[in-house]
Amino acid sequence: SWLALLQKKNREGHRLLKLAYQANPEDRWIGVAVADATLENYDLTKPEGVSELEVLKSVLRIRPDHPEALKRLWLMYKKMGDAQKAMEYRKRYTEINPLDISLKHQDSVTN
Repeated sequence: SWLALLQKKNREGHRLLKLAYQANPEDRWIGVAVADATLENYDLTKPEGVSELEVLKSVLRIRPDHPEALKRLWLMYKKMGDAQKAMEYRKRYTEINPLDISLKHQDSVTN
């Protein structure tokens, strides 16, 4: 799948990636690739009727430790004013990416 994607054969690359994920959904690297592709496709196309929240949650169903999805959900819930959900996703994000400078910046903004 990687070779096909590098050769700009996107349809074939995504087909192979999907097959690889179906064959072994527990493989970390395949899961990360599928999660990244899902997020990238959403960011590029912003399909009508599909919310960013839905997409981010679907990414976490594929990879519960996907850093970008966790961070975006944290910030999204914070912006929506749902402090409890925001803290839940911030905690999960912090566990996998404790050195992210935005964590320190967000602390200073909220304190």
